[in-house]
Amino acid sequence: MSRALAIKKEMTVEEYLAFEEKSKYRHEFLEGEIYQMVGGKYSHSLIGTNIIRRLGVLFDAKGKDCDIHGSDLRVKIDEENYVYPDVTVVCNPKLVANIFDTLENPQVIFEVLSKSTEYRDKDVKLKLYLQIESLTDYLIVAQKEQRIEHYQRKTEKEWTYRVYEEAGEVIKLDWVECVITVEQIYRNVELPKLRLVKTKKRRTI
Repeated sequence: MSRALAIKKEMTVEEYLAFEEKSKYRHEFLEGEIYQMVGGKYSHSLIGTNIIRRLGVLFDAKGKDCDIHGSDLRVKIDEENYVYPDVTVVCNPKLVANIFDTLENPQVIFEVLSKSTEYRDKDVKLKLYLQIESLTDYLIVAQKEQRIEHYQRKTEKEWTYRVYEEAGEVIKLDWVECVITVEQIYRNVELPKLRLVKTKKRRTI
């Protein structure tokens, strides 16, 4: 989860990396702008934890040597963009040379929506993520409703898109040989209740 810094400063990539290495806080660097990472709400944290827990159990059961990271791991999208996804899955990780603790070959990325990040997750990051050669799946998980948008790679330039909203629906991550249900992702998450809006009756004359 991130927010724009109160004072935006133009930086080069080199300046950003130097700044980030010394900073007490994490920052994303997207299209020339820097965004400070901030703590998420309880539901935001729980959704991410549910995903990590479920995939970890599956990888252990299959004996699959893949790693699952939370939002502390930085990912290099390209030479100009660096982010901290909410959940990242990688098999055979490759770290960027000469840049501290930065992954360059993510395979599956989950982003949990929040009010401050929704536009970037569904627009800016979407366009950039789908250009990562190693990425096979990008999943956008709503926080205020049970809804998951899934972009899955079919060929080098072709992606499929599907929306999941029912608890029992199964999300297949074919490239890492795992499945996860909508119910497992939203386990113990209290979603806001829908408010009924009463409409006024029209008077006839």
